[in-house]
Amino acid sequence: MEALQKLYDLMHTHQVIDPAVTTYTWVFDATPGFFEGTRGMFISWPFVAGVAAIPDASQIAGHSAFAPNPAVETSGSVDGSEFFGVPVYSENKDEAWRLLDLITSREGQRVVAMGGWGSIYSGILQEPDIVEAFPFYPALAKAYEYPVDGGWSEDRPRWTQMLADEIHEVLADRKSPRQALDDAASAALEARSQDES
Repeated sequence: MEALQKLYDLMHTHQVIDPAVTTYTWVFDATPGFFEGTRGMFISWPFVAGVAAIPDASQIAGHSAFAPNPAVETSGSVDGSEFFGVPVYSENKDEAWRLLDLITSREGQRVVAMGGWGSIYSGILQEPDIVEAFPFYPALAKAYEYPVDGGWSEDRPRWTQMLADEIHEVLADRKSPRQALDDAASAALEARSQDES
Protein backbone atom coordinates (compact mmCIF):
# COMPACT_ATOMS: atom_id res chain seq x y z
CA MET A 1 0.00 0.00 0.00
CA GLU A 2 2.90 2.34 0.76
CA ALA A 3 4.27 1.99 -2.78
CA LEU A 4 0.89 2.66 -4.35
CA GLN A 5 0.43 5.74 -2.14
CA LYS A 6 3.88 6.95 -3.24
CA LEU A 7 2.93 6.46 -6.89
CA TYR A 8 -0.31 8.38 -6.32
CA ASP A 9 1.59 11.21 -4.59
CA LEU A 10 4.15 11.43 -7.39
CA MET A 11 1.35 11.77 -9.92
CA HIS A 12 -1.18 13.94 -8.10
CA THR A 13 0.63 15.75 -5.29
CA HIS A 14 4.08 16.37 -6.75
CA GLN A 15 2.98 16.09 -10.41
CA VAL A 16 6.27 14.59 -11.58
CA ILE A 17 4.78 11.63 -13.45
CA ASP A 18 3.37 11.94 -16.95
CA PRO A 19 -0.43 11.81 -16.52
CA ALA A 20 -0.61 9.62 -19.64
CA VAL A 21 1.34 6.87 -17.83
CA THR A 22 -1.88 4.94 -17.18
CA THR A 23 -2.34 4.54 -20.93
CA TYR A 24 1.15 3.19 -21.62
CA THR A 25 1.08 -0.39 -22.77
CA TRP A 26 4.70 -0.98 -23.72
CA VAL A 27 8.18 0.51 -23.63
CA PHE A 28 7.81 2.61 -26.78
CA ASP A 29 4.90 4.56 -25.28
CA ALA A 30 7.28 5.89 -22.66
CA THR A 31 10.60 6.26 -24.48
CA PRO A 32 9.85 9.50 -26.37
CA GLY A 33 9.69 11.53 -23.16
CA PHE A 34 12.92 9.96 -21.94
CA PHE A 35 14.78 10.60 -25.19
CA GLU A 36 13.46 14.20 -25.27
CA GLY A 37 14.76 14.81 -21.75
CA THR A 38 11.36 15.46 -20.19
CA ARG A 39 11.47 12.29 -18.06
CA GLY A 40 14.02 12.12 -15.29
CA MET A 41 14.01 8.37 -14.66
CA PHE A 42 12.95 5.37 -16.64
CA ILE A 43 12.83 1.76 -15.43
CA SER A 44 13.05 -0.18 -18.66
CA TRP A 45 14.94 -2.67 -20.78
CA PRO A 46 18.71 -2.19 -21.08
CA PHE A 47 18.58 -1.40 -24.80
CA VAL A 48 16.95 1.94 -23.94
CA ALA A 49 20.26 3.13 -22.46
CA GLY A 50 21.97 2.26 -25.74
CA VAL A 51 19.47 4.22 -27.83
CA ALA A 52 19.65 7.13 -25.35
CA ALA A 53 23.38 7.38 -26.12
CA ILE A 54 22.86 7.88 -29.89
CA PRO A 55 22.84 11.62 -30.73
CA ASP A 56 20.61 11.18 -33.79
CA ALA A 57 18.01 9.29 -31.74
CA SER A 58 18.15 11.08 -28.41
CA GLN A 59 18.41 14.60 -27.06
CA ILE A 60 20.00 13.22 -23.88
CA ALA A 61 22.98 11.51 -25.53
CA GLY A 62 25.92 11.78 -23.16
CA HIS A 63 23.67 12.80 -20.26
CA SER A 64 22.08 9.55 -19.12
CA ALA A 65 23.19 6.57 -17.09
CA PHE A 66 22.00 3.05 -16.40
CA ALA A 67 21.87 1.19 -13.09
CA PRO A 68 20.49 -2.15 -11.93
CA ASN A 69 16.80 -1.98 -11.14
CA PRO A 70 15.94 -1.41 -7.50
CA ALA A 71 14.62 -4.28 -5.44
CA VAL A 72 13.75 -4.83 -1.81
CA GLU A 73 16.94 -6.58 -0.71
CA THR A 74 19.63 -6.15 -3.35
CA SER A 75 18.90 -5.24 -6.93
CA GLY A 76 16.87 -6.76 -9.69
CA SER A 77 17.48 -7.93 -13.23
CA VAL A 78 14.69 -7.40 -15.71
CA ASP A 79 16.67 -8.02 -18.85
CA GLY A 80 13.77 -9.92 -20.28
CA SER A 81 13.29 -13.28 -21.80
CA GLU A 82 13.87 -12.86 -25.49
CA PHE A 83 14.26 -16.26 -27.03
CA PHE A 84 14.77 -18.14 -30.23
CA GLY A 85 13.44 -21.58 -30.95
CA VAL A 86 13.07 -24.15 -33.67
CA PRO A 87 9.47 -24.81 -34.67
CA VAL A 88 8.54 -28.47 -34.51
CA TYR A 89 7.41 -28.33 -38.16
CA SER A 90 10.60 -26.65 -39.40
CA GLU A 91 11.81 -28.02 -42.71
CA ASN A 92 15.40 -26.94 -41.97
CA LYS A 93 15.97 -28.06 -38.40
CA ASP A 94 19.70 -28.62 -38.83
CA GLU A 95 20.25 -25.10 -40.18
CA ALA A 96 17.99 -23.66 -37.47
CA TRP A 97 20.07 -25.38 -34.78
CA ARG A 98 23.25 -24.04 -36.39
CA LEU A 99 21.77 -20.54 -36.18
CA LEU A 100 20.94 -21.09 -32.49
CA ASP A 101 24.48 -22.34 -31.89
CA LEU A 102 25.83 -19.17 -33.53
CA ILE A 103 23.52 -16.83 -31.60
CA THR A 104 24.42 -18.44 -28.27
CA SER A 105 28.16 -18.66 -29.01
CA ARG A 106 30.50 -16.08 -27.48
CA GLU A 107 31.13 -14.73 -30.98
CA GLY A 108 27.39 -14.38 -31.62
CA GLN A 109 26.81 -12.80 -28.23
CA ARG A 110 29.52 -10.22 -28.91
CA VAL A 111 27.58 -9.23 -32.04
CA VAL A 112 24.38 -9.06 -29.97
CA ALA A 113 26.12 -6.89 -27.34
CA MET A 114 27.58 -4.57 -29.97
CA GLY A 115 24.05 -4.17 -31.31
CA GLY A 116 22.88 -2.71 -28.01
CA TRP A 117 21.24 -5.78 -26.50
CA GLY A 118 22.51 -7.43 -23.34
CA SER A 119 24.54 -10.57 -23.89
CA ILE A 120 23.65 -13.76 -22.05
CA TYR A 121 27.29 -13.83 -20.91
CA SER A 122 28.01 -11.25 -18.22
CA GLY A 123 31.74 -11.43 -19.03
CA ILE A 124 31.11 -10.07 -22.52
CA LEU A 125 29.35 -7.09 -20.93
CA GLN A 126 32.62 -6.21 -19.21
CA GLU A 127 35.06 -6.52 -22.12
CA PRO A 128 36.86 -3.18 -22.66
CA ASP A 129 35.89 -2.59 -26.29
CA ILE A 130 32.25 -3.39 -25.58
CA VAL A 131 32.16 -1.21 -22.45
CA GLU A 132 33.68 1.62 -24.48
CA ALA A 133 30.75 1.38 -26.92
CA PHE A 134 28.13 0.78 -24.21
CA PRO A 135 29.28 2.23 -20.86
CA PHE A 136 26.14 1.01 -19.07
CA TYR A 137 26.88 -2.69 -19.64
CA PRO A 138 28.80 -3.21 -16.37
CA ALA A 139 25.64 -2.16 -14.47
CA LEU A 140 23.67 -4.71 -16.46
CA ALA A 141 26.26 -7.40 -15.70
CA LYS A 142 25.89 -6.52 -11.99
CA ALA A 143 22.11 -6.91 -12.27
CA TYR A 144 22.63 -10.45 -13.59
CA GLU A 145 23.82 -11.37 -10.09
CA TYR A 146 20.26 -10.84 -8.82
CA PRO A 147 17.83 -12.78 -10.99
CA VAL A 148 14.20 -12.16 -10.15
CA ASP A 149 11.60 -14.90 -10.17
CA GLY A 150 8.53 -13.50 -11.87
CA GLY A 151 6.36 -16.06 -10.13
CA TRP A 152 4.72 -17.21 -13.34
CA SER A 153 1.59 -19.34 -13.17
CA GLU A 154 -1.13 -20.09 -15.70
CA ASP A 155 -3.50 -17.70 -13.99
CA ARG A 156 -0.97 -14.92 -13.40
CA PRO A 157 -2.37 -12.74 -16.21
CA ARG A 158 -5.78 -12.93 -14.58
CA TRP A 159 -4.50 -11.77 -11.17
CA THR A 160 -2.23 -9.18 -12.75
CA GLN A 161 -5.19 -7.68 -14.62
CA MET A 162 -7.25 -7.48 -11.42
CA LEU A 163 -4.44 -5.65 -9.67
CA ALA A 164 -3.70 -3.40 -12.67
CA ASP A 165 -7.35 -2.38 -12.89
CA GLU A 166 -7.35 -1.34 -9.24
CA ILE A 167 -4.05 0.54 -9.53
CA HIS A 168 -5.56 2.41 -12.45
CA GLU A 169 -8.49 3.40 -10.22
CA VAL A 170 -6.04 4.93 -7.74
CA LEU A 171 -4.10 6.80 -10.41
CA ALA A 172 -7.37 8.06 -11.89
CA ASP A 173 -8.14 9.43 -8.39
CA ARG A 174 -11.28 7.31 -8.02
CA LYS A 175 -10.12 5.11 -5.09
CA SER A 176 -7.70 5.27 -2.22
CA PRO A 177 -4.74 2.87 -2.32
CA ARG A 178 -6.18 0.89 0.60
CA GLN A 179 -9.61 0.53 -1.03
CA ALA A 180 -8.11 -0.45 -4.38
CA LEU A 181 -5.85 -3.13 -2.89
CA ASP A 182 -8.68 -4.45 -0.71
CA ASP A 183 -10.91 -4.63 -3.80
CA ALA A 184 -8.19 -6.43 -5.79
CA ALA A 185 -7.76 -8.98 -2.98
CA SER A 186 -11.54 -9.48 -2.73
CA ALA A 187 -11.85 -9.96 -6.50
CA ALA A 188 -9.03 -12.53 -6.47
CA LEU A 189 -10.55 -14.44 -3.55
CA GLU A 190 -13.97 -14.41 -5.20
CA ALA A 191 -12.53 -15.66 -8.50
CA ARG A 192 -10.60 -18.41 -6.71
CA SER A 193 -13.77 -19.40 -4.82
CA GLN A 194 -15.72 -19.64 -8.08
CA ASP A 195 -12.95 -21.72 -9.63
CA GLU A 196 -13.10 -24.20 -6.77
CA SER A 197 -16.88 -24.64 -6.84
